[in-house]
Amino acid sequence: MGNMGIKKIFEYTVIGDHVNLASRLESLTRLYGCDILTTLESLEHMPESERSKFHIRRLDSVKVKGKKNAVEVITISETPFPQELLEFFEKAKAAFCSRHWDEAKALFQLADEASVRAAGKSDAPTQMYLKRCEEFKDNPPPEDWDGSIEMRKK
Repeated sequence: MGNMGIKKIFEYTVIGDHVNLASRLESLTRLYGCDILTTLESLEHMPESERSKFHIRRLDSVKVKGKKNAVEVITISETPFPQELLEFFEKAKAAFCSRHWDEAKALFQLADEASVRAAGKSDAPTQMYLKRCEEFKDNPPPEDWDGSIEMRKK
């Protein structure tokens, strides 16, 4: 971070890999329907006294544009996520990563029902996965797929 540019025109800015990743995650908030997205790695760098104030929900493994390795995307909240939603969601993600699209879809539907019972509304990440199940059932990912999603847009 610092002043960038030439003597007559410069701005104080930040550049680098972490800034790039943060920008990519910010753009993914709309896709996941979450106010805050971060990575598990970022959370692990937070002091325990601060980290313990938040509840986390693991959402996805994502390869953002310009990266070869996937990062684990999470959302955080000051209030707990409904336990039933989390349990169904984790089971559904496991089925999804194992390419069991119908099983994953059924479990994601149970997760969404748990969200409706607890919060009175559908769960945006679950709805996103339901769409992915349909897409992947018709057009499966390559055989060497590692369960991550590659984001091609910024």
